[in-house]
Amino acid sequence: MSHPPTLNKRLILVVLLSLLGHATAADTSAEECELADPTLYLWDAKQLSNLKKKYQSGDASSVFKSSLSFLERECAEALDGETYSVTYQKRVPESGDIHDYQSVGYYWWPCAEAEHEGFNNCVQKTKTGTEPKECVDDAKWGSIPWRYCDGHHNAATFEYSSKESMQQMTNQVRDLALLWYYTEKDQYARIASQLLQVFFLDEDTRMNPMLQYAQFVPDLWYFESAGLIEITGWTELLEAVAILRTSQHWSNAHHRQLMDWMYELMEWLQTSRMGEKEHYAGNNHAVWYYQTVIGMGLHVTEIFSFHGYPAMTHERLSDNTHTRAHLFVCCAERKLGFSS
Repeated sequence: MSHPPTLNKRLILVVLLSLLGHATAADTSAEECELADPTLYLWDAKQLSNLKKKYQSGDASSVFKSSLSFLERECAEALDGETYSVTYQKRVPESGDIHDYQSVGYYWWPCAEAEHEGFNNCVQKTKTGTEPKECVDDAKWGSIPWRYCDGHHNAATFEYSSKESMQQMTNQVRDLALLWYYTEKDQYARIASQLLQVFFLDEDTRMNPMLQYAQFVPDLWYFESAGLIEITGWTELLEAVAILRTSQHWSNAHHRQLMDWMYELMEWLQTSRMGEKEHYAGNNHAVWYYQTVIGMGLHVTEIFSFHGYPAMTHERLSDNTHTRAHLFVCCAERKLGFSS
């Protein structure tokens, strides 16, 4: 089972990535949106280049060298050739298509297990116009209905999920791309390219470009739009892909295929009922939705004309502390020809 990065891992990535700073909305100026490398929108391309020059000349700090060594150790297992795909999931989604991504929300429990654990804050969500059901045994789901128990993480939900494969792929491609960038060791780019091809491009293992079954609720056929937040890491994934384009292992043909795939996903994010709910969520989910769609859109525009720029305003985001969304809005407007 994958786990969130530890604090140490997060600090390592900050050192190696030199992520954009956390300016407040009030002091986010147009100049702050100027990116040295037009293919990178979240990572500071100029700073990455400076760090690489220092590393190659032997002038890198001990902190940087230690961080890079740590990441190499972390990625050692990735070099064994293990790949990730939604088609490796243990249960076929309700659609019957193994290529559909699926996950169950962390806080959902079969009713019998929730009662056994003694959780006293569980809620049973029902379809409109229906009454709550009694808890009964069920051969497929253990017991039904499932209940939402806020704050109580059900680790067993990974059994019904392709989320772990997706997260492993995302994290490893990001880390391997950084290692390729700094060390120029061919093996890192080769493995990263293989991971991307298996997850997104190969006919037998590719994911369908939609998230209809992200955080679905067993038995209820209830779709949680909140599941779209699970791909927020793909803004960094596409930054990593931009770096991999400098290697021989990620060809123009590969890149065009991936951008085709991302374009289809963006269309779904902006036209589906789940995407619309996240768009108007009015909380952090809306901000992450904006960042995901815009972050993907900035890369896709290198091939397509992106006409699906979400209708949004700076005022709508101004009270939110996720200020990277402001930077994305600013840069997107400049790139796509919208006025601020």
